[in-house]
Amino acid sequence: MGADLLDLLATRILALRADLGRPVLVGLDGAVAVGKSTLAGHLTERLRAAGAPTAVVGADGFLWPTAQIQARGLTKGFPESYDREAMVAFLDAVRAGDQPAAPRYDHATYDVAAEPGQATAGSAVVIFEGVNTLGADLARHYDLRVYLDAAPADIVSWYLRRFAATPFSPVRVVALAPWRPANGDVQAWGKAVWDAVNGPNLARYIVSGRTRADVVLHKAADHTLSVVD
Repeated sequence: MGADLLDLLATRILALRADLGRPVLVGLDGAVAVGKSTLAGHLTERLRAAGAPTAVVGADGFLWPTAQIQARGLTKGFPESYDREAMVAFLDAVRAGDQPAAPRYDHATYDVAAEPGQATAGSAVVIFEGVNTLGADLARHYDLRVYLDAAPADIVSWYLRRFAATPFSPVRVVALAPWRPANGDVQAWGKAVWDAVNGPNLARYIVSGRTRADVVLHKAADHTLSVVD
């Protein structure tokens, strides 16, 4: 990943912190499996090393409970599957310096955890990362908007690799059962999920966040980063 580029991005965020005199709120959007969490982690390391306590908050904590998503016939990950009003309230609270705790998504249960697990107390910077975080209803609430882009073929390749590497717990198998092929082939299964859920989510919703970003980063097949003009 581009170290120099991350240093420049961290410097820009630190300058915002100095100008604003309050916590800086960064929105980080991009496709499923494009590397948002990894990027947020590397950026956090640099900000903390510069003396800016940084919290990374995953937007998936704001998903509606799974039972509610299913009852309403929603597709998990699409914009309507999130409590968008709660997201806006959280973002505004961060900017106001209220140091709110965010709900947490439990990947072991494929559901929202019962108790908040994402703290922002004492943070100089809060990075809010996830799909559709630069949606039209959220974009204006950030101090800096970042979109992580990549070639579609690379994103699918990374997704399929992650899909196969993630343990198939009973809960995960049930959640993904609608797309399981008769022969159980893992690659075909992952591709079916991508074609039915993650691909359409990217094409219909996520990619529009690119037009609202202050910074667009392109991730190459070898994971190096460049800035898109």
